[in-house]
Amino acid sequence: LAEGLDQLDIGYTVFDRELVMVAANRRFQDLLNFPAALCQPGTTMEAALRHNAQQGEYGPGDVTIQVQQRLDLARQFLPHRFERVRPDGSIIEVCGHPLSGGGMVTTYTDVTVPRQREQALRALSSELEQRVEERTAELRRREAELARKAALLESVISNVNQGISYFNADLVIELCNAKFGELLELPPELCRPGATFEQLADYNARRGEYGPGDIDELVRSRVETARQFLPHRFERTRPVDGRTLEIMGMPTPEGGMVS
Repeated sequence: LAEGLDQLDIGYTVFDRELVMVAANRRFQDLLNFPAALCQPGTTMEAALRHNAQQGEYGPGDVTIQVQQRLDLARQFLPHRFERVRPDGSIIEVCGHPLSGGGMVTTYTDVTVPRQREQALRALSSELEQRVEERTAELRRREAELARKAALLESVISNVNQGISYFNADLVIELCNAKFGELLELPPELCRPGATFEQLADYNARRGEYGPGDIDELVRSRVETARQFLPHRFERTRPVDGRTLEIMGMPTPEGGMVS
């Protein structure tokens, strides 16, 4: 049994009710760098604790006090489980299980690698969270800047004395100002985003803005011309009141037209 226990990857010790070592395996000795003389039956826990304290396993402090504190705790034979970082940086998980007849079985497991992985994952997670926060803050800043520019553009367009419209590549209105509808005397439904150029041309053709002719042909002709998105500048005299409008159009890079 002793030979089999020596093959375990977990160190163990057994101390009786008098805190005298009954057994210990080779893995315990290797994990804690214990001298062979302190891994033999008959070794007292006080001697083992004093060796640890002298090696700095418990950190700075008075060796006698460190030993006494741990002896007092050991005499309570309480189940326990904790991790101890050794001076060389390795991390040992210590688990103690009291025996029914008195005494304690303690196991020692090297958890250095999994704890290092956990620490690396936490660091990576923290770094990713920081990057996400920075990216979110940058996006918010850009959104605020875009909103400010959009509000400024809307204010400018709303206050100029020219009618302005923007039709996208599908000939659908995405933007126009009140002056646009006022100069062309258009109904509200044709002066809002979503109205199409074809609807506008049909309305104009039916009220005679394009002169005499077949309504469908007049609309079709203007829609085909609009689909070419060519820069243009011309004047058109309205038949109702004789008002002359100068109309200028410039295509946009994405395929629309600003007029």
